Amino acid sequence: MLRTLKKSIQNILGLLLYKTVGGIKLVYLLLGIIIAYSIITPPSNNTYIESPDKKFHAKLKTFFYISKNIPSYKVYFRRSGDLIWKNLFYSPSYTNYNADKAEIFWNDNSSKIFLKINTNLIWSSNQLQ
Repeated sequence: MLRTLKKSIQNILGLLLYKTVGGIKLVYLLLGIIIAYSIITPPSNNTYIESPDKKFHAKLKTFFYISKNIPSYKVYFRRSGDLIWKNLFYSPSYTNYNADKAEIFWNDNSSKIFLKINTNLIWSSNQLQ
C-alpha cells in the first residue's frame, strides 16, 4: 500500500513537472516568435489624409528596411467606411532621390493622389473611382 502511494505521488509530481517544462517551452516559443516578428518588421511611419470631398482616405507609409537614412514608400487608398487599404504605389529603398520630406496630397476634385518628395513630384495616381 505504501509503495503504491509513493508511486502515485511520483507519477503526479512527474506529470506536474512535465507540464511545467512544456509550459516553459511554450512561453519561450511565443517569446521567440514575438522577437522574430519585431526583427523582421521594419520600422515605419504613417501619414493619413482625407480627400476634400470626404469620400476617400489616403495613407503614406514610410519604411526603413536597410537603414534609417534610406526610406521606402507605399501609398495606400480606400473609400471612407472601408476596412481594406488598396496599395497604389511602392517605391523601393534603392531609388536615387534624397528623401528629406515626403508628403501625399489630393487634387481639388478628389480624383487623384500625388506623392511629392522634397519639392519633386514623384508619382500621381490614375483617376480614382
